[in-house]
Amino acid sequence: MTQESTRTGAQSLERAMAVLQCFETRPTLGATEVARELGLSVSTTHRLLKALGQGGLLVQDGNGRYCLGPRTALLGALAGQRLGFAAARPLLEEITGAAVPSPR
Repeated sequence: MTQESTRTGAQSLERAMAVLQCFETRPTLGATEVARELGLSVSTTHRLLKALGQGGLLVQDGNGRYCLGPRTALLGALAGQRLGFAAARPLLEEITGAAVPSPR
């Protein structure tokens, strides 16, 4: 791999992560909304959304909007099992903006 292809691959991965993070606060998004939020072209955003969809990380509804897919639920469940609730608490508090109570 050349340095250029490594940099391009890392940039693609960073962009894909940013796309997924858009869904932390909104359950469904259209490609134009994601593109605007991330400052990307709509064509680049479509390619990212399609790739994430092929991996099961996103699904597209009948209106052309995207939401988190079944693979994200599976990964979240596995992370929860392996890391436990305590490890997830800081992220949950960051996302919700509120303190998360301890499980009883």
